[in-house]
Amino acid sequence: MPSTVDVDGHKQKRMDSPLSSISATAQSDINVDVDSCPSQASTTDDMHPTRIIIVGNGMVGYAFCDQLTKLTSESQHQITVFGEERYPAYDRVHLTDFLANESPDDLLLADRNWYKDRHIDLQTDTRIASIDRDAKEVVTNNGVRHPYDRLVLATGSYPFIPPIDGSQDSNIAVYRTIDDLKNIAQKAKTKHAAAVIGGGLLGIEAAAALMKLGLRVHLIEVAAQLMPRQLDGPSSEVLREKLLADGLHVRIDTATRRIQPVDEHFLLSLNDDEQLAVDMVIIAAGIRPRDELAREAELDIASRGGVIVNDQLQSVSDPNIYAIGECASHRGIVYGLVGPGYEMARTLAQQWTTLPDAVFEDADRSTRLKLMGHTVANFGRDDVEGNVRTWVGKGAYRSITLQGDRIVAAKIVGDWDELSQVQYAIEQTQRLTNRQLKRFENNGDIFGTTKLTSVLDWPEQRLVCNCLKVTKGELSLAVTQGACTIAELGKCTGAGTVCGSCQPLLAQLTGDLHAAQPVAGRKTMTTFSILAMIACAVILVLTQKPLHFSDNFESVWYQIDQVWRIGIIRQITGFGLLGIAVLGMILSLRKRIKFLSKLGNYGWYRTFHTAMGLLCIFGLIVHTGMRMGDNLNMLLMLCFVGLNILGAVAGVATALESRMEGRVGDFARRWRPWLTWAHLLLFWPLPVLVGFHIVSVYYF
Repeated sequence: MPSTVDVDGHKQKRMDSPLSSISATAQSDINVDVDSCPSQASTTDDMHPTRIIIVGNGMVGYAFCDQLTKLTSESQHQITVFGEERYPAYDRVHLTDFLANESPDDLLLADRNWYKDRHIDLQTDTRIASIDRDAKEVVTNNGVRHPYDRLVLATGSYPFIPPIDGSQDSNIAVYRTIDDLKNIAQKAKTKHAAAVIGGGLLGIEAAAALMKLGLRVHLIEVAAQLMPRQLDGPSSEVLREKLLADGLHVRIDTATRRIQPVDEHFLLSLNDDEQLAVDMVIIAAGIRPRDELAREAELDIASRGGVIVNDQLQSVSDPNIYAIGECASHRGIVYGLVGPGYEMARTLAQQWTTLPDAVFEDADRSTRLKLMGHTVANFGRDDVEGNVRTWVGKGAYRSITLQGDRIVAAKIVGDWDELSQVQYAIEQTQRLTNRQLKRFENNGDIFGTTKLTSVLDWPEQRLVCNCLKVTKGELSLAVTQGACTIAELGKCTGAGTVCGSCQPLLAQLTGDLHAAQPVAGRKTMTTFSILAMIACAVILVLTQKPLHFSDNFESVWYQIDQVWRIGIIRQITGFGLLGIAVLGMILSLRKRIKFLSKLGNYGWYRTFHTAMGLLCIFGLIVHTGMRMGDNLNMLLMLCFVGLNILGAVAGVATALESRMEGRVGDFARRWRPWLTWAHLLLFWPLPVLVGFHIVSVYYF
């Protein structure tokens, strides 16, 4: 099962995936390069492929290569990727896992053969020294020039070193790359105590890594709280208490004035008069965009760093140069988590191939992390305002922000069974009832017994897509191989491409919450299904004792009762019912025949199918005069009514399945396939019984 992820080197619960959906502001205390890799898909003319150069070979660059090569053929482009590190792109999110395994190969997003298979020229351990914009060439550190038609900067970020006296000492470590961790692990073998400067996401992650190596660790944060970019004061205090209980020595509101090497140790001067002696020092005080190459090329740079790009992710200085990931400043924001970087990569690849009008407007900046085993989540925008309600329990803190009666943000520390449901509710700006708000104030839960059963917790063999019989295991495999959106999962496995009911579940697997679409016609189908059930119930009740409207042939009720006896009306309704049944059978093949499955939106097909069922019931009332009949006619009537009841119940289950979360939705997902198959099985006796009925009427 996917673990936790966060591009800043911090763990985040994997609704995400190797291509997860997470984000945070550039000023977050995060130190992970979510960028680097390349691709494209158009040609400069009919003879020559477009020459694309990508500078940087990190997670976002890899995602761009993956997206672009999926959307176009290799003949349309010539891709070259340059990376300073000696490894192909790897998962910085799970960098700490390297300490347990010490095998870089386990972190690789793809090996070198992956690039060869996609005709990508991967040049690792190679630094681009300059960009010649006039000649449209990049120059490597050994003087080799490479021409480009389009240049993608995915250079990521570098660790921010605060202006502390002594912080430039070569023996002070940073926490960013595989080689950084190799260095830390080697040094830790002979050390006993360490200090980590920086109490943000990356700093806590670095502290956890050192504690795993058996060191006594001091975490030093200059702000008055931990994770000041993501948490508020009360939530940060709950987290601090948890970390203290784990054995981490946490110091907040503490400035490091000086770092002085003493023999093989370090002496840290803190605040005004306190000193701390340690064997190792790691700085994890945040990141800054890696934009020095762009600066030297005189591209426009934001005041806080980053190549200024427009909504097409194109440098505002040069239409042939693009920037994605942490080195890009979009609308004044530098995103520091992998989710927005992947969204940039996806948008740029689509823009150059299948969707020329694709633009990048904004990205989700929520975070969902596991820090030293503790859940920390921040959903919605940090700058959102509204009515804040909080609940504090033993080792847990939960706050939700409401605008009117809709939930728009939340901050959480500690485990919460409803975490996935709360995140989804915020994505949908869901209304909360007074009863739910009172429950939250009383016990910290919002949804009570309707808690979401996350698809992440499902067994591998359980079906997620009932239409095409795609299991959770198959989808998880596709996610680990790079499918990061609902659309990509659909392309790989077919899941979600027929009726769409499973899209909310696919959104949980990928974190692609914005893309989950309600099934078309869901509300109309629900209405028709409920009316059909009511009509069938009325038929079953009234046919037990046929109505006697009146014995007076002059009465209006007597005339109504005679309508069903008129031959032409019985013929019209009878053959009409037969035609609708045949059409319904054809529509039921819509998702089972590949050619038909591509025709139109299946949600509306299914809604039309439900409407026909309701029409059949009213036709049956007119055709039979609310009389059950005898022998085979009675069997035909029961079969017809039962068929419609099962279809109506299946319709309601489908509507609940597609949008209802928690136990109700889970129950609907489990039983809808059984109801559908029962509905289909009950259909097959119908043609035989109808045949006998027609023969009996016309022959006898």
